[in-house]
Amino acid sequence: MPNTATITQRELVTIDKKIYVPKKLQLNGRNLFNPIDCGPYDEAYGYDVVETSGEAQRSGFRNTDTPVGDETKHRFFTGFTSFEFGVEFTDDEVNRARAVGDSKFIDRKTDQATRTMLEYENQVIFNGQPEDYIIGLTEKADKTGYAQSTPTTKLNDMTTEQLLNYFKKVSHKITDLHFNDQKPRLLITDAVEELLDVPYNEYNADKTVEEMISKYFSRIDAIPEMEAKYTGRNLDMGLVFLNDDETGGIPYAEKINRILNEHLHRRTTYKYREKFGGVVIRYLNHVVQLNDLIKPTPAAD
Repeated sequence: MPNTATITQRELVTIDKKIYVPKKLQLNGRNLFNPIDCGPYDEAYGYDVVETSGEAQRSGFRNTDTPVGDETKHRFFTGFTSFEFGVEFTDDEVNRARAVGDSKFIDRKTDQATRTMLEYENQVIFNGQPEDYIIGLTEKADKTGYAQSTPTTKLNDMTTEQLLNYFKKVSHKITDLHFNDQKPRLLITDAVEELLDVPYNEYNADKTVEEMISKYFSRIDAIPEMEAKYTGRNLDMGLVFLNDDETGGIPYAEKINRILNEHLHRRTTYKYREKFGGVVIRYLNHVVQLNDLIKPTPAAD
């Protein structure tokens, strides 16, 4: 906190005209996948995945049976979660703000509502919403069904060569599925990125480990949502995934929408609503969860 002091009426004070608002964490969830537009009254989002089988056989002179292919269609659903938030302010509050030159009072109120809505949305994307049958990206394997990678040696204890080999290996969990034209995206934490932000070796001192592994990924991002304090896990995690439209998306029945704009008895009320289904992953092997990556930092005395 900044220093504060008790000011008496006899002291001269210059009051800064700007109203300062603390910076907040960037929310990354809705930037991972493209939105999927759904009907405003839908209660769930469903999609079909078709599996095909069968193979051709050599045809001989006496062969009268021609093999035929088959397909099996699987239908999956994810629920929608609906949430609301409102702000209120009086005419007196608005007029007092104007009297002191605060022209951003109403903007801050609406920004507060939008931010609160986005924080809930972000939490659902990463941590899920079990009441509405929505699975989050960071939930445990028994819920997500995603591919898994847990290093036998924590990243803190790996050499730079071992770090390179580990991330190369987890990238290949997806590229070995023969998506030759696509590289997966990597999400890590700041603590993991610090381990990667070192020279690879004395012969490649101009390149960091992160630069060396970047050829295996479409992009690498350090985001707080992978940290243990946000996932509910004991240790930081990571995520490797394809984020093309085939792999998944974020179904929206209603994006953030102001559903009430009321001025009554010298009081204004704004109410906002959103309805969406978290992240839908159609192909579970397109996502790899990286578990228990680094040792926890010892608590300060």
